[in-house]
Amino acid sequence: MLKELVRKSVVPALHYVNTKIFGECNKQVRRMEAASVFGPIHVQGNGVDEADVDHLVSRYRFFGLPRFTGLPAKMKEELPAYRAAVAMIKPLDEREDAKGNDTFDMEAWWKSQRGDLRAWASVLRAVLCHVPNSCPPERAFSILNDCIDDDQYNAFADYKKAMVMAQYNSRGR
Repeated sequence: MLKELVRKSVVPALHYVNTKIFGECNKQVRRMEAASVFGPIHVQGNGVDEADVDHLVSRYRFFGLPRFTGLPAKMKEELPAYRAAVAMIKPLDEREDAKGNDTFDMEAWWKSQRGDLRAWASVLRAVLCHVPNSCPPERAFSILNDCIDDDQYNAFADYKKAMVMAQYNSRGR
């Protein structure tokens, strides 16, 4: 009985993963994997090289824009500085607080490095601002419409009525 219950819950999940993650969303997943080079802790454990920069460039189309011309070459020039900055990050056992939580602040680290790693910081900003459009705007409006019920429509009507009355009263009746 337990095996049947597990099968009933796992099979649909596997189907979803195979069709969505490894199917429809595969390009988005690959972009996220390529963007892992911006994680200093990831780089500390796995390293980063010119092939990683090339892989990143192959995953993001914004590199074709004039603003990004030459940035991949500059990123490759900055690789030694990036590796050196990553090497300066304290080991996990020195970063942990009293509760054992990692205190590393990636945002603060990148803010402190953006002067030395200008190309990397520029591309990171573009990657973080990249918004994949995976749902049509109609779906977003449908979700909003589902969130607004009759009471909210009535409240809006009451608000409009109160505004009209306030304007009427302010004119000195």
